[in-house]
Amino acid sequence: MPIGVPLDAFKPDVREIYSDMGRFSIEHTDIRWRNILAAPATDQSIVCPYHGHKHQWHVVDFDLSRKSNHLHSGIETAANGWLQTILDGLEEGYVVEPWD
Repeated sequence: MPIGVPLDAFKPDVREIYSDMGRFSIEHTDIRWRNILAAPATDQSIVCPYHGHKHQWHVVDFDLSRKSNHLHSGIETAANGWLQTILDGLEEGYVVEPWD
């Protein structure tokens, strides 16, 4: 994701990806800038069945992820809290790491 520029065009798509994971009760516990990658621009990308479009971003690094007993809404709320901090930092021109 770019640093130091407005991310309004990217924020909804990234949030939707974490929402999709929450639907399957997956908590991606390593939410950070380096784990959000641009999706390849190919015609082979799959259309998201929940959002009806191809996501522009992919999330990687699931080694710390876990299956959760929390509701989808709880997982989504927790992810959005971290995402907001990370995305705000990127817009301001700096990278926020989970240990900061």
